[in-house]
Amino acid sequence: MNQPNPKISVVMAVNGDDGFLRDAVKSILTQTWTDFEFLIVANLCPKYVVDQLRQITDPRVKIFEVDIGQLPFSLNYGIQMARGEWIARMDADDIALPDRFQKQMDFLKANPEVEILGTAYQRLSPEEEKGRVYTYPLTNEKIRAGLHWNNQICHPSVIIKRALILKFRGYAAGLYAEDYELWLRIARESNTQFANLPDVCLLYRIHPKQSTSTVHAQRNFAIYTALAVREFLLTKDIRFLLSTIRPFLVSTWIWRKVLRRLRTRWRSQFPKKNQMRVQSDGTRSDVRI
Repeated sequence: MNQPNPKISVVMAVNGDDGFLRDAVKSILTQTWTDFEFLIVANLCPKYVVDQLRQITDPRVKIFEVDIGQLPFSLNYGIQMARGEWIARMDADDIALPDRFQKQMDFLKANPEVEILGTAYQRLSPEEEKGRVYTYPLTNEKIRAGLHWNNQICHPSVIIKRALILKFRGYAAGLYAEDYELWLRIARESNTQFANLPDVCLLYRIHPKQSTSTVHAQRNFAIYTALAVREFLLTKDIRFLLSTIRPFLVSTWIWRKVLRRLRTRWRSQFPKKNQMRVQSDGTRSDVRI
């Protein structure tokens, strides 16, 4: 007898274990919302990692092995194999809070026009006792306006309609900003409604090996710049072009502000001395030097 399709298909790509995989998997399997399947795509994983994954006995978990070590390919593969109406993203080093899916599904039930929903997140880093909380614009209008400048949705927190991803041919291969690239395409070619929850539903782990770490800042900047130029050429929206020079404008503004403060401090510490100067008519006047 065929089982009914789950409401959510969770898709997670794994290419190794940095010591965080067990906690990531556990955070999904302990969700208060239980109507989901959990698709784990192991791309070029060491055998011991795959063996560990196959020891999971929860029937909602499905393990797939692929030989192409690219995240967009693995995500597309998982989405192709999914049976749920909604695709929930999850990364192998993050932690989903127990009520993440419940909060997202409650919101989507109350707002059926929304097809892409992200959440706020909190940084999880050994360098911070209490990680900083990051929030994004909540409404479709503000998210779309913000996409001209940078990403407006936390990818591992997102839940998106499977039919929508298939309509837009999935994630583009070869890009590290595969999520931002997809949001830009969807925003440009459709009236799809975006939204974000103000609630923190994800602990986003910070570590050197992740693709979004500062180690890869130059590469990531190049990709974002290329996407902005592409969108400008396609839409003629000058905001995309301005976003490519914004970092330089900001850095220039910061340096001007720093120099202004240094000059003020220098003047306060080394005030100019008054000297007397005899004018041609024989009177004296104070001169600042």
